[in-house]
Order: sequence, then C-alpha cells, then structure tokens
Amino acid sequence: MLEAMARDAPPLDLPNMLTAKQICERVGIGSGTLYRWLAEGRFPQPRKFSPRMVRWYASDVEEWAAKREEQPAEPPPKKKRR
Repeated sequence: MLEAMARDAPPLDLPNMLTAKQICERVGIGSGTLYRWLAEGRFPQPRKFSPRMVRWYASDVEEWAAKREEQPAEPPPKKKRR
C-alpha cells in the first residue's frame, strides 16, 4: 500500500534544489555530460534523498558556474588513434 502511495504522490517540492534535468537545461549540456563530469570530479556531488532521488543545491551549482567563468576554457581531450 505504501508503495502505491509513493508512486502516485506528486514529486517533492524542495526549494533551492535542482534536478539533473534542470541542471542540464540551465547549463546547456546533456545528461551524459553531467554524469561524466560527476565521475571526473568536475561538478558538485548531489545530495541523495533515496536510491532514485538526487538533488543539487542551487547555490552549489551557481558557485561552480562562477568558478568556471573565472577559469580559462579547457581544450577538448585528444582522441586516441587506433
């Protein structure tokens, strides 16, 4: 019964928290890029509320964006030849 209630419940409204989709839209990247940056340590880690629910503080993302604007752009990684 609780599972059915959880499935039918509206998403939690967490003020000042962003979903991966919202971040991707704001930053202009795809979800693959976001998760690659997370794995590489190039983006703030999210807060985990449950195994399937993660959110980022908007302030963490804004701070990351401000630092990124201050740094010179990194050249794209060189592709390996086979």
